[in-house]
Amino acid sequence: MMCYNPGNGGIPPEFYETYVKQIQETIVENARREFRAIWMVALLRPRIVVLLLIRFVLQRAVPPVMVQHLGVEGTGMKSGTMSEEGDGRILQRVPSNYVEAIVGAWVASRFVSGAQRYSQGVDASEVSFFFFLQSGSVCICRLICTDVLAGIYNARFGLACGVRKVASTTTVDPSLVDTFGRRHSYLRVSLTDRCNLKCRYCMPEDGEEVFTPTPGGKVLTAQELKRLLRLFVRLGVRKVRLTGGEPTTRGDFAQIMQDIGELNACLDEPLSLGITTNGVRLKKFLPQMRAAGLRNVNLSLDTLQAAKFPFLAGKPLDWHARIMDSMRAVAEEPFFNLKLNCVLLKGANEDEVGAFVDLTESLPVEVRFLEFMPFDGNAWSANRLVPQADMIESVQNHLASRGLPAASRLPPDSLHDVARLWQVPGWVGRIGVISSMTDAFCGGCNRLRITANGELRNCLFGEQGWNLLQEMRRGVPDDEIIGTIAEAVQRKHAKLGGKRDMFELNERGAKDELLVCLCPYRGVFRMCLGCFHEEGGAEHAIPSSSRSVFAVPSQVVGLYPQAWEMAECMR
Repeated sequence: MMCYNPGNGGIPPEFYETYVKQIQETIVENARREFRAIWMVALLRPRIVVLLLIRFVLQRAVPPVMVQHLGVEGTGMKSGTMSEEGDGRILQRVPSNYVEAIVGAWVASRFVSGAQRYSQGVDASEVSFFFFLQSGSVCICRLICTDVLAGIYNARFGLACGVRKVASTTTVDPSLVDTFGRRHSYLRVSLTDRCNLKCRYCMPEDGEEVFTPTPGGKVLTAQELKRLLRLFVRLGVRKVRLTGGEPTTRGDFAQIMQDIGELNACLDEPLSLGITTNGVRLKKFLPQMRAAGLRNVNLSLDTLQAAKFPFLAGKPLDWHARIMDSMRAVAEEPFFNLKLNCVLLKGANEDEVGAFVDLTESLPVEVRFLEFMPFDGNAWSANRLVPQADMIESVQNHLASRGLPAASRLPPDSLHDVARLWQVPGWVGRIGVISSMTDAFCGGCNRLRITANGELRNCLFGEQGWNLLQEMRRGVPDDEIIGTIAEAVQRKHAKLGGKRDMFELNERGAKDELLVCLCPYRGVFRMCLGCFHEEGGAEHAIPSSSRSVFAVPSQVVGLYPQAWEMAECMR
């Protein structure tokens, strides 16, 4: 109305050409920057991003065109509706473009209407949007303070990452809900800490080569394991995975399968059962696994070349043939879901990425590449790490060399998936990447672990354990054991067992190693503030002793003073 002058033939007043037009141009430019920032925030995980805000967004007006996809009545959603169905289930039906539109429009509207709107005028930058997300003027500031916002940054920001706090739709007992709202419906049970292989990335040179006899002594017996499983299922656990060591080396493995099958048969909804195995002894147990309802098989296979097997696994060539035989048997059986876990090591098997990818052309298998990570004094070295970005690049380069289309990114199967998935158009299988080192996924963690000696661990990397085996053998009743479980869950850290990052977990000390640069502002400025490298160039290395001190060139500080202040506060 300010620009309309009916007394002047509808011609706008003179100041329109200057002041108002400048304002309009600034608004347009800021909008472009805002939505570019939103796009960057949502990159790679739009569905995780929306979960961070969905409890705010869906309780406000929802455009009618989206109502049918959201599965709700009317133009808004009451808080009770969310608790009835669960935001995760609703979200699974929302197309990705609607997800991005809902989140993008809502966050941008908060930015535009907030106290900071365009406070920098024509000098507004993309950085101001990120400052806005961190500011107290945003109604989600309380969530930001508990590391939720760090989950958004996690897609791009290395050291700035914290925890991806996401909601779970699984109904569990309050004793399995931690202080970050994570609901632990997934139990991983180590049947033994021994293995019949001697993989270089797992076992030290002096590691034992022991076949585990029928368990006793300080190891959970089959009966004790059965009691614990019933207890956790009673509390709401709906997914169980058997691990090791190598679980099939248990002398009573067949009995354990029978016990799990009996437990499964008593449930209205069967458990999601899985096993992680090296495959050497797997084939003989497939009938028992099928009878128990165990469908999900994760087979560790680090090379398709038998000649490399003795070097990588410390066992004879013919053992590789046994593993390949097990792999084919599982892949050909429709009952089972097969995933291949391949830990990539520089100078050892990174040249086999293409061969593994080709398996997905005709086999219904999910090939997953894992980053080499430190645990249990396993002689970890950053120089052997193949980061996620390099894995993806190798996959796409291989497909291009065959004249094939690039693999397309797939949405996660669930909110708690640890793998990012791709698929080549028209191919049967899928490709996954698990980036434990360069992009941890703690925020969506719904896992608890029981070790072979009966300790409950709330984190793979945690140092504290709660000895449930000792309590059972002292005659402690179930209700008291539940109290111990609740204590363990409540004391779970936001990420990495309380460590700052994965590099801190290296017991051998990474202080003298060269680490992949994790500058948190590479994602914002398309360059690393530490060395001014353009994004997309080769990864560079910095001494670990200075990885949290960004040596920002003076010209960068001059260009982006706010970013430098932000980097200072994130150190």
